[in-house]
Amino acid sequence: MPDSPALDALRGVAGDLAGLPLTHARKGHGPSLFLEFGPLIPGISSPRGSFSISLFYYWRIEAGGRVHCASDGDRETWEARFQDLIGKKIVSLEAFGELSELRLVLDDDFRLTTFALDDDGPDWTVTDHRQEDPLARRRSVRGRRRTALVLLKSGPIHDRICPNSLRTTY
Repeated sequence: MPDSPALDALRGVAGDLAGLPLTHARKGHGPSLFLEFGPLIPGISSPRGSFSISLFYYWRIEAGGRVHCASDGDRETWEARFQDLIGKKIVSLEAFGELSELRLVLDDDFRLTTFALDDDGPDWTVTDHRQEDPLARRRSVRGRRRTALVLLKSGPIHDRICPNSLRTTY
């Protein structure tokens, strides 16, 4: 995968995420999964961490040479697995492959990996919420199909994508 400003931004976000613990996880509609890292602050419907990783399509958690749970598994299995992962720290985060899949490695070699099943490709976002001023711009990196985006977001409660977003296709 060639270097691009978006992938450089992901490396920067990954460096800032390194060592932060997973503090909250919730499953959204369908296969969506929302992960919060670092200290939590109250949110509209759930708490928000210093960083959020949102996975909008398929994912799985691997460790010890096997899949422990996946986006299409039953609710009890993934809820139990995420309770086990709360507090584990980020070792690495990377986009890989031709389609910009995302791989997150936590303590004890637990790996959360996205995988696309159709021609829509992967869809994930990593967002930095550390700004104290809610109106300040925040850094967000999104992988979608063969495109990586660096988004500058603003808004006191609901984020809106700014018109000056940087899009890099590789």
